[in-house]
Amino acid sequence: MAELRGREQELATLTHVAAVAARGSGRALIVEGEAGIGKSTLLGAAGERVPAHVTRCSARSDELDLARPFGLWFEALAITAHSPDPRRRELAGLAARVAPAGGVIDGAPGERFLVQDALLDLIEQLSADTPLLITLDDVQWADSGSVAVLANLTRGLRDLPVGLIVALRPWPRRPDIATLIDRALDHGATHLRLAPLDDAAIHQLVDDMTGAAPGPTLQRMLAAAAGNPFFVRELLLSAQATGRLLHHSGIVELDGADAPAPLHDRILRRISGLPDDAVELLQALAAAGGAVDARDLVDLVGRPAVPLLHTTTLLQQAGLLVDRDGMLSFQHDLVREAVRNSLPASTRAAIHAQLAHILIARRADPLEIAPHLAAGAAPGDERAVSWLRTAAAQLAPTDPTGAADLYVRAAELMVADPDTAARLTADAVRTLAWAGRFDDAAAHAERGIALAPSPPVERHLRIGLAEVQLLAGRVNDAVAPLRAAAVDEIDPEVGANLWAEAATASLWSLDLSGCDHDATQAIAAAEACGSANALARALGVLSRRMNLAGRIGESRALAERCLAVAGDDPGAQRATPHLYAGMALWPVDPVASAGLFRDGMRRAERLGIGWALPVYLQAMVSAAFDSGDWDACITHYDTARLLLADMGDLDELSMEALAGVARFFRNELPATRLSLARMLEAAGRPQARVGGEIYVRWLEALVAHHDGDTLHGAELLLGASEICEAIGAPHVQLPFLVDAVEWGLAVGLRDRAVDRARSADELAATGGMPIHRAIAARCRAAVTRDPDPAVTAVDELRPTNHRVDFVLACEQAAQLLVDAGRPDAARPLIEEGLAAAETMGAMLLGRRLQATLRAAGGGKGVKGPRQRPTTGWDSLTDTERQVLALVRERLTNAQIAERMYISRRTVETHLVHIYGKVGLTSRKDLIDALQAR
Repeated sequence: MAELRGREQELATLTHVAAVAARGSGRALIVEGEAGIGKSTLLGAAGERVPAHVTRCSARSDELDLARPFGLWFEALAITAHSPDPRRRELAGLAARVAPAGGVIDGAPGERFLVQDALLDLIEQLSADTPLLITLDDVQWADSGSVAVLANLTRGLRDLPVGLIVALRPWPRRPDIATLIDRALDHGATHLRLAPLDDAAIHQLVDDMTGAAPGPTLQRMLAAAAGNPFFVRELLLSAQATGRLLHHSGIVELDGADAPAPLHDRILRRISGLPDDAVELLQALAAAGGAVDARDLVDLVGRPAVPLLHTTTLLQQAGLLVDRDGMLSFQHDLVREAVRNSLPASTRAAIHAQLAHILIARRADPLEIAPHLAAGAAPGDERAVSWLRTAAAQLAPTDPTGAADLYVRAAELMVADPDTAARLTADAVRTLAWAGRFDDAAAHAERGIALAPSPPVERHLRIGLAEVQLLAGRVNDAVAPLRAAAVDEIDPEVGANLWAEAATASLWSLDLSGCDHDATQAIAAAEACGSANALARALGVLSRRMNLAGRIGESRALAERCLAVAGDDPGAQRATPHLYAGMALWPVDPVASAGLFRDGMRRAERLGIGWALPVYLQAMVSAAFDSGDWDACITHYDTARLLLADMGDLDELSMEALAGVARFFRNELPATRLSLARMLEAAGRPQARVGGEIYVRWLEALVAHHDGDTLHGAELLLGASEICEAIGAPHVQLPFLVDAVEWGLAVGLRDRAVDRARSADELAATGGMPIHRAIAARCRAAVTRDPDPAVTAVDELRPTNHRVDFVLACEQAAQLLVDAGRPDAARPLIEEGLAAAETMGAMLLGRRLQATLRAAGGGKGVKGPRQRPTTGWDSLTDTERQVLALVRERLTNAQIAERMYISRRTVETHLVHIYGKVGLTSRKDLIDALQAR
């Protein structure tokens, strides 16, 4: 193949990806290069060398694909509403469904996440039948939904027999494309940058095209092509078309020594020799931008179908056009760009406008019409604005970034009408927030406000800005505008939702008295207008507020009502009622609360409430930590971290701090220190939440105390405890309250320590749960050095699932008993504590308990917690072994998730951990190893 001269090594790299997939392992390759360098030719050649049992899937984007949600994947996987495969038909129907738009706080409509997950599931199912080679070309033009699927696929690729080859230009480089490349490389992808061809390859290419070697003059002219094979081809074709190529004795020479014209001039010179009707057709197609339906060309160029067919056939034979299923497009983008750039901007706009009206007349999909209106409409064109708004609303559920671009363009067309422009800008703000582009959303909101629209429209923009600040974690900036908007709102249901949003912002900013007020207003307004969505959210927020205050009975009653109001209503499920119900149940039983979180997360997955998934996982981290299931704690944390990265690298410091505490007690100190350093940096950012900072202080104090700086550790914990009480959230201090008292007493801060013990007594009186009574008893024991309250704490905790607190209570009671001269009473408690520490893998706690056991006169022949192997099959957790058993049955990740009643993303995280522990790199290798055991 002439175009592959000099690309033997690169072609071998591409075919290796297919070979690896054929053997059952996943591999990704990013092919990057300038236009004309040979990316598409390489992809085509690699596809021809696919092993017989590998299924090839291929697709190519163009500039109009931004208005075709998931179009790249629908083309690659042959997904249509008429497919004989029911899975493909169902997916096509899912993508076509439009969700109702809601407030920003409700999160993006679910279709975007549902379609992404369904596409990934389909790829997994198809690859279970036969290995796949997926080649995707010109990905720089792909819609954001397709790019998001790509990013997620590269993360789990090694688990599938899928070869993935992605070709793109270095420019344009959208932020999501840059993120895609970074993520792919992070997960083992190869980055192949196509270099210019060397002189030998260029000479071979000339020989392939002319049957002769280039002479000295031609060689000098070829140097201007800079090793780009397309440029070489065009130089030769242009010279041939003008009769400047001379052949003599096996040498081809260029007649004349003048420098070659720039590429686009050479292209235009070659095209100028075509008939006028062919040139006119090329110009129309070039201005249109992407592929055009052959039916529309009749109206676009105003010629009968039969002569037009003759012209298109001529252009295809000339290698300028290609027909793909009735859609005509240029064979190469550089030719299209040269022709398009030769036309005046006004001509290009007129052609776009004409094509838009043709599509409107035949009632085409608004998404097909919108790009042409965006490029061709004149300022003040209200009809174009209406179509752009319709297309954007249709696009928003699956591609909010593309929808925002259409809203912004519509606003630009209506800049002379500030109110309409501002309303369109507000729509762009909402969709940008759905996409997680909070900074862009805030900038557009400010820009809309600067248009000086009427007061109602300006108010709408300010609400949007406040909601964006809330979602971005800048909650202090959101509270006042949301309250003001709620007071002024005329529509009762909108007002109820605004009060609920204000209550949420108040809760996150720890303005708890404000939360009381806002939630009460929201409940009253929601009950009056019958808004289940607003009522469920307000009840849940108020439940959490009561939980923070330690008023557990009130918290549980509100949470149960929240669950009842939400029921199975998809809109009300956006209020995450299972999250609040689980939080209310946590003081009673963290294991039962984890079950509620898991149920809520699965519901959120099914409904496509993507933003709620890391929120539920954060709660599951907390429940797993307290119940001592630290393997699950770390797994949930790792899963949530990946999801948060997909949503814009948002920080959830409380979750990372709890995972850090688990690692600390497991004696994984280097990893703990690295994590703590990152958290301390993140805690200083404007969007960091106070609640997260409290838990970071706890971990920082544990590390300081371990390093011998008890004074610093005590000051950190006493200060954190005092902050919790001052803001009305005493329940937050529960995990570290005993250490605050003990360490404060040890370094001479007695008054503050005794005051914290008093706070524990008050919390016990308010909360009334065994965990509260146990913490209060342990604080009294720390102050009085009397072992009996500590023993009482052990008895309180023994029948509960608060296993971390149980081990710590055993340690304290045993030490006090030894100090009181009662070692015989201490040894049974130590044995209990050691057994529980063994289950958790709490090496640090186990060593401390062993030291106390030796002091109690025991220790001979007694084994403390053993260090679990960190690698190999013996290092796998019970849950990981369950996952392996289902992998051995060849179930897909989605099927494993269904069988184990966990999230598919959690299954993926388990598999990542398994691969790392057993030293394997693919699902096939894993299955082979299991069968050999």
